[in-house]
Amino acid sequence: MDQFAAMPLVMQFDDPAVVASALRDAAVEYLSFAPGQFSAKLTSVAFSGVRLQIMSDGPHLSRGTVASGNAAMLFALGRPQTSPMVNSHAMSGADLMLLGPGGAVESRVTAPIEWAAVSFDADAFARTIGEGDAPGLGEFAPRRLSASLRAGTEARVREIGAIAAADPQRLLATSVQSAIADEFQHFARQVTQSDLAGGVSLRALRRRVQLVRLADEYMASRIDQSLYSEEVRAALGVPMRTLHDAFIAVHGMSMHRYLRIRRLNLARRSLRADAGAGQTQVKAAALRYGFWHFGRFAQEYRALFGELPSETARMDSGT
Repeated sequence: MDQFAAMPLVMQFDDPAVVASALRDAAVEYLSFAPGQFSAKLTSVAFSGVRLQIMSDGPHLSRGTVASGNAAMLFALGRPQTSPMVNSHAMSGADLMLLGPGGAVESRVTAPIEWAAVSFDADAFARTIGEGDAPGLGEFAPRRLSASLRAGTEARVREIGAIAAADPQRLLATSVQSAIADEFQHFARQVTQSDLAGGVSLRALRRRVQLVRLADEYMASRIDQSLYSEEVRAALGVPMRTLHDAFIAVHGMSMHRYLRIRRLNLARRSLRADAGAGQTQVKAAALRYGFWHFGRFAQEYRALFGELPSETARMDSGT
């Protein structure tokens, strides 16, 4: 955790790439996949060896990895309109995803949502809950919280968020820092004693996420090339049905559709980051991410982001 970790921050975003870079204790990538303007709000507060991040955002895909020195817990606040998918598990309002160091987070959110992430120093977390109960390197597991534990924790999270917005200095007092850190450590002990979410096969969840990650890595290494599903399947050495089912379970879409959305997001990120010369910049971004038919690229781009790529280029180059 960085040297400014104790200072509460409340931030607003309209760019998925920027909000992803603002998240701490994990490397995260956000992808827009539903038409409409993206918006998000992040509240980040760090205590003694514990960080709370509260996020409200809209439909998106995200993929991330918990930092090697941290363990984390991820859960929704309130009653989501639709259950978010996290690591191919449909998260009910009572569920929490427990993540070890290097744990994978692959999520699909289809409606506006509020959620919270609590991260801990991994070694301190293991000492707090016991070595045998701490999630191992790269592990994750959905847990089912009791109604009272969920309600009490959500109330505390919302209270901290309100104080961070209205009176952040109050959260810097040493006594407050220690008291809240102790509360979250107690919460962690209760979580690890909770049952797995109903009907869950950890082996199946982890296998799906592993397959999607391996496919994603392969596709990322060839992001500027034409790729066919059979090529990816052959590289991974699995049946096509297995690979297809993994993408449907994790991202709710085919591998082909996922790759298309990822390329469009990367093109948009390039256009927003590089002030350039209008149409020349648009063509360069399209070609960089494998779109050789410029007219079709513009149509798909506008359908996803609500504006033409040339409009993005003009907006962010100030012309």
